[in-house]
Amino acid sequence: MRLKHFNLDLGAQIFLACSDTSRLRILHLIMMNGEMCITDLENILEFTQTKTSRHLIYLKNSGILSSRKFNQWMFYQVKDEVVDIMQ
Repeated sequence: MRLKHFNLDLGAQIFLACSDTSRLRILHLIMMNGEMCITDLENILEFTQTKTSRHLIYLKNSGILSSRKFNQWMFYQVKDEVVDIMQ
């Protein structure tokens, strides 16, 4: 990504979202696996459902994650436009 096309508002949101170690752990797992279900994240990280959901909502509202629902499961993945920044 070229710096002259860098969106400062999005960049600020991403850096704020990455200021928490729990969110960094979640992002790392999602980046390594492509997409993950909330229940898998809970089990791997040994977080409660409330804590996991709170962090995923924060990341989604920051513009980092997108989600899709399949039956009763919610899957999260990193948006294409922020993959370069996250790597």
